[in-house]
Amino acid sequence: MDAGKLVPDEIVNGIVDEALASPMAAKGFLFDGFPRTVPQATALDEMLQRRGKRIDHVILLEVPIEVLVDRLSGRQTCPKCQTPYGKDTPPKRPGICDKDGEKLVVRPDDMPDRVRQRMTEYQSKTALLTDYYKARGVVRSVSGVGTVEEVEKRIVQALS
Repeated sequence: MDAGKLVPDEIVNGIVDEALASPMAAKGFLFDGFPRTVPQATALDEMLQRRGKRIDHVILLEVPIEVLVDRLSGRQTCPKCQTPYGKDTPPKRPGICDKDGEKLVVRPDDMPDRVRQRMTEYQSKTALLTDYYKARGVVRSVSGVGTVEEVEKRIVQALS
């Protein structure tokens, strides 16, 4: 992750399979950032099929790459409580966590060059999932540009 690369499929799939087996997943679940590759998606299909479940919806958040680079490279995180801060959600005191007073840090994978590398990785692997899930008729495209409240409203509308 520190090098800007994705965690290997075998590791991620094992974590997801364990999570799906937990009682918390019995009534439903929401994935954020998974699956990232077609092999992960096919593994997920198998995991769900064993449990008599399926994917109902896939939200495709559409955001221009430079907007993502700007958002992520401007992000700071509290090393203690993991609270994220950014341009739209700055701390009350610059560089200091509102919750516990810790000095905020920029994660190595949020540096602009690493963000661009992740976007390149996304384009070569993750973007292929769009067609995979479009063929199933479950993709809901939503603009991810705007405030959290605006994007949330669009997601709720897309799921209605």
